[in-house]
Amino acid sequence: QETRTQIEFLLSRIQFKVRSIMSIKQKLFTGFGFLILLCVLQGGFALKEVNELGQLTKTTYDKYLMTINFSRSAQSTFLKADVMLMTALRAPKTLKNSETLENFVETAESVAEDLDVVRERTVKKRSLDQITKVLTLNAAWTKTATAELTALSGDNKTHANIEELEKSL
Repeated sequence: QETRTQIEFLLSRIQFKVRSIMSIKQKLFTGFGFLILLCVLQGGFALKEVNELGQLTKTTYDKYLMTINFSRSAQSTFLKADVMLMTALRAPKTLKNSETLENFVETAESVAEDLDVVRERTVKKRSLDQITKVLTLNAAWTKTATAELTALSGDNKTHANIEELEKSL
């Protein structure tokens, strides 16, 4: 108890000396100086937070949203290639035109390009594994379909052979 009383007495004497030593002008300058210092610190903190928010936005756009967009693009392009393949199988005479096969190959390659972008921008290992599997399956599908369409364009296959081909693809 006595020690506490002594500490309080010393603190009150220090405060008294500071009050008597500093003029009102010095006290105002000191007070405003502290306010300016606090504003500068708060501004620095705000800039740091805005920078972090910008980085978060950039990451969200460049990684997650672009992954979603290119995945959907790959899916729709694959469906387009599948429709082109089924159309060619149902009307083999269209394969006499070399553009039909070229358009199919170009569309199928576009699927792989979109999936490559997805692989570059994905973050999770599980997603990378799935994309690698899909790329492998897409390459095999494209190779098989292209080979069969090329063979179909040169031969006069029967309707039964074309149905078997449709089932295998």
